[in-house]
Amino acid sequence: MARLVVTPCASCGAPLEQDLELARETTCPFCGAVTPVARPVAEPSGPSIGLILGALFGGLTLLVGGALTIEELANRSNADRVTSLREHEADVVPVRAAALHDGDVWLACRYDRLCAVDREGKWLGSAPLPIAPHDAQPVARAGGTHGMAADRAGRVYVSQGNELIEYVAPAMTERRRLSVLPEGEHARCLAVAPADDALWMMTTGDDVVQLDAARALRSRWKQPVVKHDARHHGCSHMVIDAQGKVWIAPDGAPALYVLSAGGELLRRHAPGGGGRYTSFAVLDGDRAVLGYASWLVFLDPSFSELEGPRVRRDSTELCEVLRTAADTLMVVTSAGDLLRWENASKRW
Repeated sequence: MARLVVTPCASCGAPLEQDLELARETTCPFCGAVTPVARPVAEPSGPSIGLILGALFGGLTLLVGGALTIEELANRSNADRVTSLREHEADVVPVRAAALHDGDVWLACRYDRLCAVDREGKWLGSAPLPIAPHDAQPVARAGGTHGMAADRAGRVYVSQGNELIEYVAPAMTERRRLSVLPEGEHARCLAVAPADDALWMMTTGDDVVQLDAARALRSRWKQPVVKHDARHHGCSHMVIDAQGKVWIAPDGAPALYVLSAGGELLRRHAPGGGGRYTSFAVLDGDRAVLGYASWLVFLDPSFSELEGPRVRRDSTELCEVLRTAADTLMVVTSAGDLLRWENASKRW
């Protein structure tokens, strides 16, 4: 490609055009003088200021957009399915829940209502719960249900106020009220052992009581949690695993205790901080999925945190974390959402 340059004649000043590839001097056609051809000033080889600024602006845009995308992905649920219970009844506000052996889920909802959905999320109906005797204004409170549990025979137990009530599925009818505790002592957390359908409970006195399958008193442990730490009083949730170990989340702080079938402390997790673990489920291999405010915490047997199920982190509290007999992990939110993860123990 020709590289033409224009050089003024050294004698008469006429503009002289010459290709640098052909010669380094030129003869003026007007005066005959010979003039050396001036070498052109090289153009800058780097990008222009405009190009640099454009690249910087584009990079910043990509960086901010990428950060937002990463944040959005981290905040996204990875549940297999989400069912909104409010599609059936607009004012459903779950407080507690229990999974039946066939996969149906019963929920105690504000304000003193019992609701049920099947394993596919189909609405099965609702029925009134008795108003908790300690508060005759159900509309103004969060609900008097402290615990729920279900056994393989289709019996659902609800710790409602100071009452321990047995319901029959699927009719959602009250069968009886159990009087197994001394006067003035009431059941709080409830759990059913999968091996023998024994009903376990934490009482208002921080004792752990076990009833056999006929609902007769089998054993009582005197304050097995609070004796280790006075801050860890009460009970937020209880689970009996397949090996008979008793898992308890106290009400006073975020903590988790694992007791042997005989009531001896095996290990505990007390990370400190405010709040509490609202509920939890135990997967195979002694791994626990815990609800803490509006997110899930997944712990291995040494209580190190793992990657696992995620829910969208917002202001919605996780009121119940369940594991069904078919190894489906379920999370119930106070906004009336039911999230499901199939094959939970094999998935993580």
